[in-house]
Amino acid sequence: MICCIGTEAYVTTAKGPLPGPDHFASSGLSFPCHQLIIPLSHESTFQAMGEDADKTYKDMTRFKEAMQAMVASQSKYKLGAVTWEISRQKGIHIHWQFLPVSHHLIRKGLVEAAFKVEAENQKYPTFQEEDLGPATNEPTDFFRVWIWADDGETGIQSKELVMRLDDSFRFDLQFGRRVMAKLLGLEARLSWRDVVQSTPEEIEDVNRFKSTFKPWDFSLEE
Repeated sequence: MICCIGTEAYVTTAKGPLPGPDHFASSGLSFPCHQLIIPLSHESTFQAMGEDADKTYKDMTRFKEAMQAMVASQSKYKLGAVTWEISRQKGIHIHWQFLPVSHHLIRKGLVEAAFKVEAENQKYPTFQEEDLGPATNEPTDFFRVWIWADDGETGIQSKELVMRLDDSFRFDLQFGRRVMAKLLGLEARLSWRDVVQSTPEEIEDVNRFKSTFKPWDFSLEE
């Protein structure tokens, strides 16, 4: 269900959010805050968007950064955020998944370690720390994750990890969700189909997100 619309992208709730509605309540969030950032351009990769890639990436990044700021402020810096993307030329519609996570897990390197260990366990390629931007010149499919935290004192900690994908192995499209489910102790909610919200629940989720996000929602001014 759509929460807000920018010039090149929009934000929705996850149909079957990984966290339950009260998971982050002690940190100041009264909703799951599992959001999708989706480009208006219906393409499988940024590369396929051609000349629209840069402005689409920038609009999606604005939403990501605005939600990061919201999560940090609303939680009084208890929460950071993880955002992941699967870019596959044979995919359907590229999007980013955004999820809050304890800033302590980020600061201690446990979020980064969780992604790397799961990749190793699945015998996937090693993650590399890179800044791909819109990746318009990237020749291969890839999975990437942004890990972000601001503790309000020592400053922002941010990292982008990239894993190249090829035909030599079968990549689990639920990899990002699987890693976060294990990290947050939410493995019972791993399959989104098992935790699909009812329409009233989804409406409440959207309304609570919109109310909380309003001070950071630049789309209201456009």
